[in-house]
Amino acid sequence: MTIVRSLIKHCFLLFLLVALPAAVRGQSQPSDQGQQQPAPGQQQQPQGEQQGQSQEGDVRYTAEEYAAYQKATEEPDPVKREDAILDFVKNNPKSSLVEYALTSYKQLLVEYQKSNNYQRMAAAGEKLLAIRPNDVQSMYLAGTGFFYTQQYPKAAQYLEKVYGSQPEPAIAFMLAVIYGTAPTNDDVKLLKYGEVACAKFEPKDCHQILPNLTRIYLEKKEWAKAADNAKKTTQAFEVVQKPPTVDQAVWDDYITREKAIAYSALGRQAFESGNMAATLSNYKQALKTYKKNSGLNAEAYYHIGYALWKSQPQGVEDGAMVAFAKGANEKGAPHQKPNQSQLEFLYKQLHNNSLAGLDEFVEEALKKPLP
Repeated sequence: MTIVRSLIKHCFLLFLLVALPAAVRGQSQPSDQGQQQPAPGQQQQPQGEQQGQSQEGDVRYTAEEYAAYQKATEEPDPVKREDAILDFVKNNPKSSLVEYALTSYKQLLVEYQKSNNYQRMAAAGEKLLAIRPNDVQSMYLAGTGFFYTQQYPKAAQYLEKVYGSQPEPAIAFMLAVIYGTAPTNDDVKLLKYGEVACAKFEPKDCHQILPNLTRIYLEKKEWAKAADNAKKTTQAFEVVQKPPTVDQAVWDDYITREKAIAYSALGRQAFESGNMAATLSNYKQALKTYKKNSGLNAEAYYHIGYALWKSQPQGVEDGAMVAFAKGANEKGAPHQKPNQSQLEFLYKQLHNNSLAGLDEFVEEALKKPLP
């Protein structure tokens, strides 16, 4: 998730800057200048009298409140500081120091984020939401923490609410990744958020999302949109780097498979638009790139066979029929039967409406390369 992490980090502090209330942004730490603190041995004034005193601007608090605030926000242990700040907020709900305390708490979450401690960031963010359930910043912080720790159902719960009020591409990016991954798969939402994210970010940064967008548009038979995302997919995989935690063989298999699907999408769009030359080049590239998927193979052979049939009718036996024979040999693939049907149709045309000798033809055809 290296690219994802870098992308979200880039937007993180900007989000906080925009979302923080102006009064809090202007002063993240209250000043105790001018605060009348009791001297040692001097009796503390009653709280009612202290509440009338004012500090900078309109900020008002008692000496006891400030002492409790300072103790909570300066607690050296981060986890204990979380609880101390939240206890201060709960115990002093009307204090003007509450927003400063919450800002300090959120700064702590930013420190968790900077040190990649996303488990703590998620847990601490959710604790804050328990007392401020509608706080957009807290939902973003918690949701991002859950995203990085791949707790996708919880991440989606918070990030969708954030997106509703802050429709930022970086948040759409996380949601698209979430809805393209089990157990939170949802093609409708993936399409919604993926389109926003991949319109903003470079293909290399969207390499996790683009293949899914290609697949969805293929299923919807929106060939041009499928091809557009497929083209971006091939661009992405030319430059994207393998994550250090992924095995090289697994990565290579993933890259070549997704490239082959992308080439197939480009081939299908060319086929549907009547461009037989582009159909041939893209489907041949798909076969060259990845041969472990019988479904992809059979689809490629079918469209190659059809393109050869239409563009080179005089060489049907050494062209289209060879492709159809190879496709018919991909057992169990969706395009196996269409390949077989086209092969038999052409064979009958050349053999007095008979299939005699077809098995021998197929045996030889499987040994031949495509023209």
